[in-house]
Amino acid sequence: MLTGALLLIFWTFTYLLNISAYPFGGDSSEIATSMVTWGLSHPPGYPLQNLLGNIFVKITPFFNVYQKTAFFSAFFTLFTAIILTLILSLFIKRKQFILLSSIYFLTLFPIWLYGVVPEVFSLALFIVSSQIYLILKFEKIKQFGYFYLFLFFIGLGVSQHHVFIIFIPGYLYILFRKIKIKLKLSIFLKSVFFIFLGFLPYLYAPIVSYLNTPMDIENAKSIDGFIRLILRSSYGTFTAYSGATPNIGNQLINMLSTFVFIIKDIKPLGLIIIIFGLVYLYKKIRHLFIFFIISIIGLLYFYFISNFNLSGSFSMGTFERFLVFLYLILIMIFAFGTAYVYEILAVNVKKLTDKKFIRTSVLATFYFLIFILIINSLLTSQTIIKTVVKNKIFQNYSYNLLDSLPKNSYLFLNSDHGIFLVQAAQLIDNKRPDVVRIPSLIARDYAMTKFKKSNPKVLIPTTTGDLSKIPEINYPKNNFFYSDKPISKGVWTPNGLTWRYFPNIEEYKLYEKAIVDSNVMYWTKTYSLSPLSRSEKSIFFLDHIYEIYANQMSFAIDFLLVNGKNTEVGDILERFLPSLDSQYSYQISYLNFYTLKKQCTKKTDEIFSKLSNRPIRKNSDNNYLIRYAKLCKTTPANTNLQNKETKQITR
Repeated sequence: MLTGALLLIFWTFTYLLNISAYPFGGDSSEIATSMVTWGLSHPPGYPLQNLLGNIFVKITPFFNVYQKTAFFSAFFTLFTAIILTLILSLFIKRKQFILLSSIYFLTLFPIWLYGVVPEVFSLALFIVSSQIYLILKFEKIKQFGYFYLFLFFIGLGVSQHHVFIIFIPGYLYILFRKIKIKLKLSIFLKSVFFIFLGFLPYLYAPIVSYLNTPMDIENAKSIDGFIRLILRSSYGTFTAYSGATPNIGNQLINMLSTFVFIIKDIKPLGLIIIIFGLVYLYKKIRHLFIFFIISIIGLLYFYFISNFNLSGSFSMGTFERFLVFLYLILIMIFAFGTAYVYEILAVNVKKLTDKKFIRTSVLATFYFLIFILIINSLLTSQTIIKTVVKNKIFQNYSYNLLDSLPKNSYLFLNSDHGIFLVQAAQLIDNKRPDVVRIPSLIARDYAMTKFKKSNPKVLIPTTTGDLSKIPEINYPKNNFFYSDKPISKGVWTPNGLTWRYFPNIEEYKLYEKAIVDSNVMYWTKTYSLSPLSRSEKSIFFLDHIYEIYANQMSFAIDFLLVNGKNTEVGDILERFLPSLDSQYSYQISYLNFYTLKKQCTKKTDEIFSKLSNRPIRKNSDNNYLIRYAKLCKTTPANTNLQNKETKQITR
């Protein structure tokens, strides 16, 4: 009881006072939107999250919408920590180590971050931790009520997040090797009933689909769509994203990245204590040791086969979220490790000396080290979390994108950040409802039918193979067609954070001056970005938004240079130098511009050095580096480039 009360106090000051007031990156804004519109998120739809979330938002009397959906995450993170204490209490007698381990769990960065923004992982963690507690409790006291409740949470796992499947081999080991349960017909029938009971929240999906929710990717009211939603067919059931192909090199990098994240978040001291925990479990509680090892291997295998492409900040942020399940297991082992180290110290110091002062000092030193570990994790994570709470960059991005469009424009979005953030701006904030968003999955018959019904003025080709003609056939009626990247033939010109479509060069010429002037205005006056602090740069999704700005700016700069706006380009580059100088596309644009002006400065040398030492860069961009190397004084870096160029020529 006291442990739970202390956890509540700690949670109040760390989580409740830090819930995010604005949309966050990744899937977060989509989750927030579905939690207030009775919608379905991307597959597998997260029906339990959306059912409970919509009710939760409706009954919460305080906070804005984003805070309410973030409060939902914080709420279930607290209950996960409480369940964690119950699991540990089954085996560990010293309550102080249970409390310290649970607090340490709450301070770990991914746990904390996805506990204060709208996301699916806090509820998923609560379900997995409840499954573990119930099966271990059943193993302890052999009461079938816990077994059936465990199966109910298995069903809930299907209704929330499929990652729980990774833990099933460990559960089966506990059931059939440790408990040696015998499945009689009555037990089997009850088991099926309770799993089905937990699965019932999935009925939310076809119901809201039938009621025409604005968010329904798979047409869940149909049998085929419902199955596709559950199996996550659009993405690939166990892959990170659609289109992911096996790549052993990338998959090994995933493994390496996992260990890098663990060292960064749990720290070397934490890992040492975890090793002691594994030794203790192997010696004293072998079945629990085997369960944890099976679960860890399963999670590592999942990270391997999911094949996240970790070359970009967005995919890094996506990958980081899935570490929360591994951290839950590691913190359990950490708790056993602290108790075991304490026992070793107490026994051996007592053998070495009878002096109470020395024994107390040694044990106090151990407590002090644990305390320092937790405080370090707390302060490190809090520094980053504080930047999330009132960070409007994600919202500003969607607002800037929408504000660059004339009234009643058509907008096609391809990227997750573009789709989810603009969707939240329109459906939650009621920002620019006049802009017609054309869904990226419009090629599907269901999506096309639904879109036509709600947007009868938009012309859609009769065959899906001609969908690239949507801009062309709609242009005579509405010449304001925009996208976050060129999607068809024709002339596409930069328009701030989007691209504008024209059917031919003659049509573009009619608007050329206005387009040039608007790009100058957007990048010299409208858009502004504050430099990211060191802690902010560690938020991968935040870095990705800056990457989007830098990429689109580089296209705008090329466009403006072609149109003779050299002075304005210089102003733009200098204006965004403090905030975007670490972004690759900005660096290329900066170096290219000053190379064309034949200006070599300390800053151009610095950027040249960064680009030269970059392990991965586009082959076409090497030309910019070679030109700069020829123009400016020779350095070891550009000598290497010149040598590379010479070898290429001789070949």
